[in-house]
Amino acid sequence: MNNAKILDQVNERLKRGEGWVGYRYSKGSNGEKLPSKFLYFAFYQGSQQKFVNSKTNDPEEAYRQLLDARRATIEGVRLLPSEVSRIRYEDLRTILLDYYREHKPRSIVKRYTGDADSAGNKLTEEVFAGADKLDKFFKRMPITEITALKIKDYVKWRRKEGDADPTIRRQLGNLRSAFTQAKALDLITASHMPTFVLPTDSRPRKGFFDLPEFNTLRDAARKIATHAYVPVLQRMSIRSCEENFMDDDRLRLQ
Repeated sequence: MNNAKILDQVNERLKRGEGWVGYRYSKGSNGEKLPSKFLYFAFYQGSQQKFVNSKTNDPEEAYRQLLDARRATIEGVRLLPSEVSRIRYEDLRTILLDYYREHKPRSIVKRYTGDADSAGNKLTEEVFAGADKLDKFFKRMPITEITALKIKDYVKWRRKEGDADPTIRRQLGNLRSAFTQAKALDLITASHMPTFVLPTDSRPRKGFFDLPEFNTLRDAARKIATHAYVPVLQRMSIRSCEENFMDDDRLRLQ
C-alpha cells in the first residue's frame, strides 16, 4: 500500500477537531508548491492550533505522535517536547537580560564591543557576570541538552581554566536564574529545568560581633571620642580668645 493511501486512512480515523496528519507546503523560487521534508501533525490546544514536525514520513508513526501529544495536553502539559527543544541558550540569555533590566539593573554591566557605527561612535553591549564563559560553552545549545551532566562538564572546564569555585557558582547562578525566568513566562515547565549542583561558595567572614558586643564597643568608642574631643575644643577656645585680645600690629595687649 502506498504512502498516500495510508495517509488518507490515518486522517479518516481522526474525527473532526481531533487533528490532522500531512505534509506542509511552501512556494519554491519558481512559484511551485514544495512539500515539507517530513510529515506534520496538527491539533488544537484551546484556541491555538499547533503544528508539529513528526521527523518521520511514516503516517502511522506520525499518527501515534499526534495521539500522544493530544493526550499530554489533555493531562495539562502546555508545552510539547518539540516546542521546548526549539528554545536555545541564547533565548535564555535574552530573557535573563530583560529581567535584570527591569528588576535588577545593578546586575548588568555595559561595555564596549570594540566596534563602531557609521558615525564612528563606539558600540556598547549589556552583559551579566560570567556571560562570556556561559556563551562560549553553551553556544546555540537547545535547552533540552543543558542537563546536570552538561553543567558538571562546565564546572570541570572552568576549574581547568583557573576559575575558583565561588566564581563558577556565581556564573551558574545566572544560568539557573535564566531557567527560572523562562519558567515564570510559561516557556518551559519544572520538568525542563536541569538540576544545578553548584560548587561551594566562599566561607563566611569571621570576626563579626553579636549585637550586645557591638553595643558595648559602640558605647566605649563614644566615650573615647568624647574625651578626645573636649581637649581639642578647649584648645580651640583658648586660641580664639587669644586672637581676640591681639591688636592690629599683632602685639599682645597688657
